[in-house]
Amino acid sequence: MMADPSWWERQKQEHADYMERGGLLGTLFSSLPPQTQASLRPWGEMLNPLEWTPGAAIRDAVQASADTAQAARNLDAWGTLAGIGMMGLGLLGAGMPPARQAGVLARSARAPVQNASKSAITFDPPEMPRRPFEADYPKRANADAAGRLTHDIEGRPLTAERVVGRRMVGGDEVALPQAGLESLAEAVTGQGPASVAPRQIGGDAGRYYEKWDRVTGDRIRQIFLNDELTPQQAPRTLGHEIGHAIDYRIAGHIPTDGIKLELGRIYNDLNGGRWRLAKSAKTGEPVPRRYWTTPESRGYPAREVDGELMVEAIRAYIADPNYLKTVAPKTAARIRDHVNPHPALSRFIQFNSLATPAIPFGMLMPSILDEERQP
Repeated sequence: MMADPSWWERQKQEHADYMERGGLLGTLFSSLPPQTQASLRPWGEMLNPLEWTPGAAIRDAVQASADTAQAARNLDAWGTLAGIGMMGLGLLGAGMPPARQAGVLARSARAPVQNASKSAITFDPPEMPRRPFEADYPKRANADAAGRLTHDIEGRPLTAERVVGRRMVGGDEVALPQAGLESLAEAVTGQGPASVAPRQIGGDAGRYYEKWDRVTGDRIRQIFLNDELTPQQAPRTLGHEIGHAIDYRIAGHIPTDGIKLELGRIYNDLNGGRWRLAKSAKTGEPVPRRYWTTPESRGYPAREVDGELMVEAIRAYIADPNYLKTVAPKTAARIRDHVNPHPALSRFIQFNSLATPAIPFGMLMPSILDEERQP
């Protein structure tokens, strides 16, 4: 008697998922609390042999010392231990014989990473009613003498150059202005976005590219934008590619388990048909899920779907933190959990918005129909 074919398919898929998580070690790592994962993730980069060159190793040892000091000030035990370990690995790498380094580099070259924005037809997040400051900070908020908030909703220090969300005591949610997207892209990737001819990126609207330099051991990150994008399309596409850059800086990407429904709604809000959302805003009835625009419907393969969902959520958070915390509180918290304590990303950007219950589609503001939202 032959086994049920569907059973074999399930076993193969479960095994594939298991290997994608990194086998036994990956499974154990994914079971750790989010903050512990965030503190330990930098080890993944430091243990990469491509980082073990004198220049890169010395650089990382110096950077690790700063991260260790910051973690100690924040009473982050895991972060302090991870920082000390990274300092040791950096110094070890600096002392490796050049010939051995060359051999390690030759054996460990990695394939480049590419993620594309397949369509330029995207939209800004729909506007939502603003919440009073007291609803986010029901108790006394930690702030400096100027009234600037010093800690996020969960109590983590806010030290980044850019804070998206609540910044001041009594202040409104603050999005990152479109004019600040290029500087953020440069901070996260190490270089500004490049406008290129469509043929150079396969006709896509944009593309995030990442590879390893075999000589220096540095990781090279770059965002490319189609130079035929309109003034409305360009910042949305850039925001999407910045989302990829942020997601890739989180080793293993930001997990999507438990928030798929929220992510699906976000993706549809930012990519779906305007007339359905307009009808929903008038009637108060949500757009049926069978009509949602999905990454699959835009041509993304199954292996890229979760990443595309999360990247659009990051784009939404940057563009309108009030929207994301309103319709997707769990997703907003997930992004904060992985970005705010990250030793590298937290120098460039942090998020600060309270997770609140989602509100009906009928409370969407009429501006969803504005012509300026059209590409």
